[in-house]
Amino acid sequence: MAAAGVAEVEAEVEAENEGVEPKGAANTAVRQAEAEGLTLQKSNNTAGYRGVHKDGQNGRNPFVAKVRNRYLGSFATAEEAALAYARTSEAQAQVTASYPVRW
Repeated sequence: MAAAGVAEVEAEVEAENEGVEPKGAANTAVRQAEAEGLTLQKSNNTAGYRGVHKDGQNGRNPFVAKVRNRYLGSFATAEEAALAYARTSEAQAQVTASYPVRW
């Protein structure tokens, strides 16, 4: 996903969730993933999703999505970050592979 594409997704998610409680934003991200046919990959990390980690420094958007060393953005909920990650070709390859892909 190109940097412009990531910025567009961030702006779209932020606009959709303006004034929405994080729980509502999380539900919206889960529903959006389902609508797009994407899988939010669970993980045993602190954020609960693959490609997502919690940044204790950022109070407003504490969840960061990355693929390899590419920053995808900071998000208010882990589900929103997981959605950004799920939209990447790397994440989609992991879901469709018959074995876990290591990046």
